[in-house]
Amino acid sequence: MSGLFCKYCVLFSDKGGRYKTIQLFKFVSKPFQKYAKLLGKDGDLEIHSRNHYHVACVEVADNFMTTFNNPKKEVINLINTERKKQIEENRNRLKPIVESIIFLGRQNIPFRGHRDHGNFFENDLEKNKGNFRELLHYRINSGDSILENHLKTTHFKATYISPVVQNELIECCRTIVTEIILKEKKESKFYSIFFDETTDISHSSQISLVIRYVHKAVVKENFIACIDCHAYVYNTDTEKNLEPKLNGEVLGDAVISLLQKFDLNLKYCVVIGTDSCSVMVSLVRGAVQKIQSFAKNAIHCHVQIMH
Repeated sequence: MSGLFCKYCVLFSDKGGRYKTIQLFKFVSKPFQKYAKLLGKDGDLEIHSRNHYHVACVEVADNFMTTFNNPKKEVINLINTERKKQIEENRNRLKPIVESIIFLGRQNIPFRGHRDHGNFFENDLEKNKGNFRELLHYRINSGDSILENHLKTTHFKATYISPVVQNELIECCRTIVTEIILKEKKESKFYSIFFDETTDISHSSQISLVIRYVHKAVVKENFIACIDCHAYVYNTDTEKNLEPKLNGEVLGDAVISLLQKFDLNLKYCVVIGTDSCSVMVSLVRGAVQKIQSFAKNAIHCHVQIMH
């Protein structure tokens, strides 16, 4: 196809006219081939260069070359850079809070005292604000300027230290730890389970579940779940029934449900460890017998579980 094209309009134009509805032909979709009036004041090149769509295309082309040669100036990159900066700043704000939560959890230290709200910087030495807040104060006194700046400059509804947020962060930690444990177990394939049911001081019946496996020649025994039996099995509040009736089959079903929830193949469960109470070991309606009906390769092992 011989003739002249305008490189700017070919690459960047769509349609012309006030409402962008006119199809463009000369120099754009069709080559210009009549050269008699090409040059001059009223020539076709001069007329084309004054068209609004051509001027707009030249501007778009210049912007394109500017951002191509210097990508940092592109709007989307400027937005992304600012967004990355904001993400990094938010992570730095959360880091000391999350580290404090992990520390208390590792050391098995309770989080809250009698008071866990109000002005964080209230100077009242007689009031114990609970381990979590006191630990944050200790970090600030030790020179944690990022945490101090966060708590002093952030709106009180966005400090991320309220009891609700504490529980949410604890839940995030639980999820990550559980994922790591389950990943190790899947690499090991075979595993044992140990569980027990007990009623706490608030009359809530609870099951704790532990799995044992060998990972890279190291025997590991990890706690993975603690559930309110009555709420988990019957989906009701234990306060409405202070002494829920839970037999061995129900407990067995709860454990099976937990193992399936964690995607643990019951075929590879080789040992079921419990104490020797009738609810667990009954040959008629015991929890062990119920689990063994699904875990065909599992044997029962007596375990003295300390609460």
